[in-house]
Amino acid sequence: MARPGQTSIIEQHLEKGLLGLCLLGFVFVLFHWVISSPRSVSVEPGAGKAEVSPVKVDQALLDGARAAQARIEDFKPDLPPVPDYAGQIRALQTQALAPGQAWGFFGTFQEPITDRPLDVKVSLADLIDVIPKPGKPVVKAEPELPDRAMDNPSDVMTSHVVAVFPWTQLQEAWRAKLRDVGLPFTPVALGVVAELEEQLPDGRWGEPREVQQVTMPLTGQDGLPMAAPQMPAYDGTNATTIDELRRLVSDPTSGWQQYYLEPEYWQIWWPGYGWVDWRVNLPKTEVSEKAAAELAAGAQPGAAPVAAPGGMVPGRSPYTPPREYAAPGGSPYQRGYRPGMPGARRPPGQRNLYDEENLMEEAPLRGRQARVGVTPSGETAPPGAAAAVQEPIVPPEPTLVPALADQTSKGSVLVWFHDNSLESMKVYRYRLRVKLLNPLLAFENTVTDPNHAAIPVLMTPYSDWSDPVFVPKVTEFFLVGSFPAQGSVRVAVFSRALGQQVMETFTVVQGQSIGQLKEIELAHPAQEGKVSKVPVDFSTDTIAVQFDFNKPVAMRRTAVEMLYLDEKSQLKKMVAVGALSKTDPEYKRYTDLVDKTKISRRAAGAAAEAAAAAAAATQPAPRLPG
Repeated sequence: MARPGQTSIIEQHLEKGLLGLCLLGFVFVLFHWVISSPRSVSVEPGAGKAEVSPVKVDQALLDGARAAQARIEDFKPDLPPVPDYAGQIRALQTQALAPGQAWGFFGTFQEPITDRPLDVKVSLADLIDVIPKPGKPVVKAEPELPDRAMDNPSDVMTSHVVAVFPWTQLQEAWRAKLRDVGLPFTPVALGVVAELEEQLPDGRWGEPREVQQVTMPLTGQDGLPMAAPQMPAYDGTNATTIDELRRLVSDPTSGWQQYYLEPEYWQIWWPGYGWVDWRVNLPKTEVSEKAAAELAAGAQPGAAPVAAPGGMVPGRSPYTPPREYAAPGGSPYQRGYRPGMPGARRPPGQRNLYDEENLMEEAPLRGRQARVGVTPSGETAPPGAAAAVQEPIVPPEPTLVPALADQTSKGSVLVWFHDNSLESMKVYRYRLRVKLLNPLLAFENTVTDPNHAAIPVLMTPYSDWSDPVFVPKVTEFFLVGSFPAQGSVRVAVFSRALGQQVMETFTVVQGQSIGQLKEIELAHPAQEGKVSKVPVDFSTDTIAVQFDFNKPVAMRRTAVEMLYLDEKSQLKKMVAVGALSKTDPEYKRYTDLVDKTKISRRAAGAAAEAAAAAAAATQPAPRLPG
């Protein structure tokens, strides 16, 4: 145990050590906060530099900030005012949707991007579900002689099929789906797809098959053949190409929308009148009937004026694309009858009354005036003498088709196609649908599935089937007389050649085929309507089997009856047309057509000879030698 009074060395000097440490801390504080502290601080409170004491630093900085704020508020830059871009966009959008402004694929503006949610997407199913189907097609099948190559001209049974598509309904439906993603919602057509069904012998309909549509060949401005542009699928690298094609096919001045929706057909030969617009055989629809009503109303006093039909030849687009994407005929046609698109080639010197400027309404009248008083021999009757012959077959007025821009502005668009694959004695019906450009093509950032931006074409639903159309035989025959002593009968066979109804009679014995090839005088289109002999096939594919020269008929009368095998090898009977008190209406219809065709044929021949004589008269007289 430690003794009292004994301490260690640490205990003896602890107080001295603590006192020394306190002294060192006091010296450090005195040196750092008193001796080494600055007496002034350099600041830049305004435009210049100043030295202030540490106590006044905060006040100096505050004064400098206030001076800078005052200079900013007093600064007035000389800059032009910022335009009201949002207001301009809304005004353009209103104009694009106004009546009469149906076109403008890239003029249909959306809301500014900053006003739209950035996460809005659209799917392809949203667009397909709202596409309406075209209306029920209307069909007209007629034998025609188109203005094609004249080396071997022949009539072709042609169907012109037209339907009405609800254009505005589709546009409004797509507007609701595409507005939020900022994509154009004006539809762009890429063609028409059609199907055909043939009625089977048992009355059922066969399997549908796609119609191989016919149209005039396309030629460019250089006269060379060209192909319609095809929209490719988007592969991630061809967005620029797709955008150029989209602009081309949607541009109303390029004519491609006209070509896809309303493809042209050749003009057709009408004896005594020349080449006429094929629209004389275009079926009428509510669109054409409404246009005709507006045209008639425009001619009445006090009614709104409506442009009359005119020979408006389409012009070329100011933009000339490469030949493979060239326009098929320039700007859209105006209201009224429209000449064929470039591509058809008529023999030199041929005349087309319906292509001449300002003669669209006068052509039928001119035809009638030129042929009044023509005698059956082709001579002209004396002035003032009444014509003692029937009127020639006057071509009907072509169906009125408004310009495509007018159709879109009114909400409904005509779509049609042409088919010449028909066979006689068969029944057909048609349906169609429209090919549309996919609005999502190449816009992969706006779709829920990137694959939806790769599909180039969307299809409308198929329309309803048209009413059945029956294709009659080219030739038809009737029993018109008999020779009992010779055991033969006389048969009248009607046929059609070079756009003309003709008839020839044949004497037939049992076991003999009815009808054969024979030369007939016809107005030839390749010779400017000059009458010449042309071989015409009057074959009926039928065989006379047996004759009954004393067949009892009504009112205790007898007549000749013929038993024959038709083209399907079925036995059928026919009684002479004069056996009954009333003439067979079908026989009368055919004979009337033949009579009128003869008048037209003579008139065409007389006109051709007069034109040749006039041309010869204008030739300078040959110079005699010496």
